[in-house]
Amino acid sequence: MMRATLWQGMGEESEIVHETLRAIFGLAGIPLNVVDTQEALLAAAARARRASDKDILVIDCYHGKPCDTDRCVDVATRTRLPIYIVHPNADVVRGLGGIVGRPLVWLPSDLTVAVLRDKLHALRALAAADAQTQAKRPPLTERERNVIALLADNYTTGKIAGKLNLSEDTVNGYVQAMMRKFGVSSRRDLGRIWRAQTE
Repeated sequence: MMRATLWQGMGEESEIVHETLRAIFGLAGIPLNVVDTQEALLAAAARARRASDKDILVIDCYHGKPCDTDRCVDVATRTRLPIYIVHPNADVVRGLGGIVGRPLVWLPSDLTVAVLRDKLHALRALAAADAQTQAKRPPLTERERNVIALLADNYTTGKIAGKLNLSEDTVNGYVQAMMRKFGVSSRRDLGRIWRAQTE
């Protein structure tokens, strides 16, 4: 099984880059392990060599520690695993590859951070808008809470009506009212919302 090990930098931008890398590798089905020392990175490389795994090493060589070029070169000369370098300048990464005698893969840090910062701001704005919408929604009545709880437990309309001593039309009326309040179009979505709020 292929794995990736990231030798991390520090700071907020670094965290954004690391989350992106985790998502990218995750989409490729490659778990990303994060380490904070050169020794831990080399230990991961040694384990991969012993297990004959085709692992990848990723070094954040820009966002604060750990990077200086000497340490990148040291790691690259002590393992033959593929190495990806997070750095704003492709020429620097090519130069490091020339020093160690093999190509290193460049991951552009500034572009990644700029794109992610925009996405992060958009997501935060979306979350804030959703929170405002939630705050404006009228609260559920006690009877609606009873109906949605049973709905979340996969009760049918008939069973809900029998349990709460209501007609099926009344239960359907409560369900329709809650769908409007939550802005959803199915009973299943109502059940999911209730489970998410009560877990």
